Amino acid sequence: MPLILPLLRALWVSSIVYDSFKTLKPPPPSEKKNGSSGQGQPSVRAMSQRKRNMKGCMTVWLIWCCFATYERTLDTAVGIFIPFYDEIKSLLILFFLVTSTRGAEPVYLHVLRPAIKPYTSELDALMDLVIALGDVAVMVMDIPLSFVGMSISEPPQDPRPQPGSRAPSMDDASAQPEPVPVPVEISEPSVEDDPPILNL
Repeated sequence: MPLILPLLRALWVSSIVYDSFKTLKPPPPSEKKNGSSGQGQPSVRAMSQRKRNMKGCMTVWLIWCCFATYERTLDTAVGIFIPFYDEIKSLLILFFLVTSTRGAEPVYLHVLRPAIKPYTSELDALMDLVIALGDVAVMVMDIPLSFVGMSISEPPQDPRPQPGSRAPSMDDASAQPEPVPVPVEISEPSVEDDPPILNL
């Protein structure tokens, strides 16, 4: 089971993604020419079928999200008390994989929808709060990143001129810098600096 369960899960997700892309593809135009443009529009029947397919796709995604959330939170705790838990879970995934929309819609209509419907206003307010907090968190996290990006791209420069340097001009771009003369002070030795003479 350690290998079969992840394979079934991956196959289920890939099936959902494939069905989603297939559903999002616009229906082909009708053979009848509608309007003055000369191009056929999709028929009403094709558009209503696409709408039904989109509802089914959303239902399957909701079931998958609930299943993934359940696996992340309660899977290990429930798995301890139920014998053959992995096998039951594999059969459930296989059921959703084979039946696709036909298996997900009854679960949504008879289990998820009645459980969520009394709390729709609270869930909407909670989702608005989560979105607002996420926007604030992204904005706050962006401030240090933009500061770091500015400090990396432009190294700090000392505004004071260096001694002995002059402002470079356009003509000096290829020229070598001239050596700066260093003044040297020469002092004359004095009598006090001479060592004393010893008489023997």
